[in-house]
Amino acid sequence: MIDNIKPKEATSIINSLISGVVPKIGVQHITVGRSEEINAVVSALEDVKNGHSMVKFWIGDFGSGKSFMLHLLNTVALKQKFVVANADFTPDNRLYSNDGKGVALYSAIMDNVSIQTKPEGGALPTLLEKWIEQVITKTGEENNISLVEIRNEQYLKLIQNNIMKTINEITDVG
Repeated sequence: MIDNIKPKEATSIINSLISGVVPKIGVQHITVGRSEEINAVVSALEDVKNGHSMVKFWIGDFGSGKSFMLHLLNTVALKQKFVVANADFTPDNRLYSNDGKGVALYSAIMDNVSIQTKPEGGALPTLLEKWIEQVITKTGEENNISLVEIRNEQYLKLIQNNIMKTINEITDVG
């Protein structure tokens, strides 16, 4: 018996296997014989941590484990505190269209943003709240204003300016 499997993961694994799909959580508990691929994923994530960027493609026949490896990669990345997002390309979710289907893909990606504490998606509001809290804290420290005081309406313009400054820096980078 596996000691570190959570009841939620166990239920997800059993229900998914009954349905013939890859479990959304707990996939690491049923991984067998994929150590070479796992090592490649871990190595790639280390490279990304060190500032590199990359794109990986899994190509294979139906049933060869592409979806399984994608779910495993998500699990490994979340455990290492990466932010993960995914969406399926379908006729209704595609990169480009004149009828809003490109927006549907973007919406699906944003809806599926995941973090370690929200592995099933819906983490974008949490990430934005954390970022805004960091901006508020930094603004208070830079201006020698206490964390309680900085939340007063009179300092709202300072906070807004720091938010815009950060967004502009991101835009300048690309």
